[in-house]
Amino acid sequence: MDYSNDSASPTPRGPLSNTKYRGAAVSNSNFGWFMGGSPSYVTTVNRIEYASDTATAVVRGPLANGKDRASVTGTIDYAYRGGGYNWPAPDYIRTIVDRIDYANDSSTATPKGLLAEGTYYAGATGTASYGYNGGGRASSGVISCTCLLYTSDA
Repeated sequence: MDYSNDSASPTPRGPLSNTKYRGAAVSNSNFGWFMGGSPSYVTTVNRIEYASDTATAVVRGPLANGKDRASVTGTIDYAYRGGGYNWPAPDYIRTIVDRIDYANDSSTATPKGLLAEGTYYAGATGTASYGYNGGGRASSGVISCTCLLYTSDA
């Protein structure tokens, strides 16, 4: 989609490395990352470069765990992917948060803290310092926001 001409139809660009749905995506000013999804709760991360968006997406480091319907938000340096769904695992509504380091996106995503309650189909947004994962579906119904603190997430 060309924002300077957003009434025109989008043109096809380079493909992702695998077919999937229910994934998540995040970006910074130079790259976009597409991650996870179904079928089979993939752990693949694909990175596109905006300057060369007709090339096939580059496969980067895998996610620490497979799930779909997860939310994702990011800072200038990191992407955070929280919650999600992985049936038939015993804890199929996930609380796990993965962090992708944009500067070293070829390594496996790092597991970080847990959400207060497992969610899927949640929304996410953030600032330079904080990320919020809110709403979505959970075993207890719709939940309120859970704050993930980016600046001290060790």
